[in-house]
Amino acid sequence: MSSPKILFSMAFHSHQPIGNFDQVFEEATQKAYDPFLTVLEAHPLIKVSLHYSGCLLDWLRERKPHFIRRIAALVARGSVELLGGGYYEPILPIIPEEDRLGQLARMSRFLKETFGVEPKGAWLAERVWEPSLAKTFSEGGFSYTIMDDTHFKLGGLSERDLIGFFMTEESGKAIRIFPASEKLRYLIPFKEPQETVDHFRSLVSSGGSDVLQVFADDGEKFGLWPETEQWVYGEKWLERFFRVLEENRDWIVLKTFSEILQERLPQGMVYLPCASYREMLEWSGGYFRNFFVKYPEGNRLHKRMLWASQKLREIDQRPKTEDPPLKNKTLVEEARTHLYKAQCNCAYWHGIFGGLYLGHLRSTLYHHLIESEKAMEAARYPSKTPWLEAQCVDFDQDGREEIIVSTSRYTLFLDPGRGGSLFELDDKEKGINLINTLSRRKEAYHEKLLKQEFQKAEQSLAPVSIHEAVKVKEPHLEKLLAYDWYPRVCLLDHFLDEGVTVEEFAKAAFEEKGSFINAPYRSRVEKTKGGLHVLLEREGEVGKGEDSRKVRLQKVIRPNEKDASLAVTYTIQNLSSHLLEGKFGVEFNFSVWDPQWVRTGEKGECREFSLQDEWYGFPLSFTFSTPFRLWHFPVETVSDSEQGLEHNYQELGLLFHRPTLFEGGDTLTFDLLLKWGR
Repeated sequence: MSSPKILFSMAFHSHQPIGNFDQVFEEATQKAYDPFLTVLEAHPLIKVSLHYSGCLLDWLRERKPHFIRRIAALVARGSVELLGGGYYEPILPIIPEEDRLGQLARMSRFLKETFGVEPKGAWLAERVWEPSLAKTFSEGGFSYTIMDDTHFKLGGLSERDLIGFFMTEESGKAIRIFPASEKLRYLIPFKEPQETVDHFRSLVSSGGSDVLQVFADDGEKFGLWPETEQWVYGEKWLERFFRVLEENRDWIVLKTFSEILQERLPQGMVYLPCASYREMLEWSGGYFRNFFVKYPEGNRLHKRMLWASQKLREIDQRPKTEDPPLKNKTLVEEARTHLYKAQCNCAYWHGIFGGLYLGHLRSTLYHHLIESEKAMEAARYPSKTPWLEAQCVDFDQDGREEIIVSTSRYTLFLDPGRGGSLFELDDKEKGINLINTLSRRKEAYHEKLLKQEFQKAEQSLAPVSIHEAVKVKEPHLEKLLAYDWYPRVCLLDHFLDEGVTVEEFAKAAFEEKGSFINAPYRSRVEKTKGGLHVLLEREGEVGKGEDSRKVRLQKVIRPNEKDASLAVTYTIQNLSSHLLEGKFGVEFNFSVWDPQWVRTGEKGECREFSLQDEWYGFPLSFTFSTPFRLWHFPVETVSDSEQGLEHNYQELGLLFHRPTLFEGGDTLTFDLLLKWGR
């Protein structure tokens, strides 16, 4: 009887998100992607599966065409099997089925046209699995995908059961699934190669069956993650790893996933629950979609994407007799590409990677959503005539309607249910959301920061996995910790005690006297001779107990269909018979950068205020009909990243405020005009 063997399949996944800085792509290529191929090219006996996201492939094709040719040569040599997947690396379960299939088809088409291969396997972004994906992958033409062994253990299997691959299905559409070892993720490349061999020896016994082992993880671990470049290439870890595999090839047999499928039968059928890798389950609270509960900004971005997808789907589903001319077909495909780019997963969640906390990633997704809608609107409104429309819809699926006002120049998203606030302002000329903001919230690693529990240096050349390390990139981050109890958006109505300071307000360390923040407003959209306006109104309380005053607050928003401007009329009435004292202020938060104002401070009474954004290069100005004082402050977050804890500037906060000395029955009315761009 022959001795049992280890059948070893390896998959290396490389990805840079849409919107990442060019220097990050360059650094990742120099430190990880390029040297990895160099070592692989020197070892023709080694077989691996490689996955590159479309975001990265687009950059490589444009900037490093020789790299693409090197991959093609390795494929032709038989050393590499290429994996497909969603082109722009979406979390497939959270996008509509039509988009899933479109993303998968786009990647398969690219691999066929560029490398001459049709992928049989699909990389599952962040290994986020939901059962419906079996049908998606099957209908997309794929035979298999790879998940972490965590999925299988949650499905009731034990470690000893995971010695092969399995079948699963949805609605009669079947696919094969491979379990990837978490233990191997922590051995490779963080421990000496011999430890992997020793682990494999512990899995086989005389007279037993062959054992399939799968390694599947990020290509960035091999040079880009902290301290790995010197270890993997300077200390030649990868070279030594490949060599030890070659030396033990009599019982460690390297196979591609497709070869395993040709030679082996599945162990059986399994049905797996919604899951991801273990660390992702910890970050998300057990289920990826929980990120949309934890981070309302990610939820709004996600629902914004679904809204754009639905509009595109309505165009796709039009009767054939209504087919548009070729120009419009081109515009629709342009809209689809922008939509797919906006589905890139990284800015929708946060774990050990910056993700949602990186404003430039969120901004890029908003840009592509706006560009997608611009292309659809160009097909719908071929003339240059200004237009204006409004709709009331449960945009974020929370059971309450939001108001979306669109013009030929910009789009407003208003939330009557949460303070009558303005939470998105899309400038179509620049393709940006000016309110790409993020509130500060407590993260588990903040406790370690406060307790100064950081990674201690070890006497070892081997790096520590970023999942195990706790590091800081800069000192005194704990001084920046502050937590917002309301969303940092726009048109937020505050009633404050006279003694509240700008420092307290900036840190959200103040007591709100009014009952207007986060509270529901009555709303109505009215058409007027000049276009339309949105009326938002609430009767609330200011103060507590015997000092409570009943107040009616109304704001009427008048969009301008021709220019990038927005007029708002405020009417505040003291409905009680007693004096109302304190401060009233209107808060705005914008994802802009003007070094003159990105600091905590105040400006005396003014009727006009302007700033010059340096990120997008446009002015932003306010005009008031009555004098206001201004508080200005930066909103900065402390978040984790691959390199360690860091701070990120998110937005500029502005509070325009004035004293409230209202006698019983008094009314204050004022106008404000917000203008941006040219």
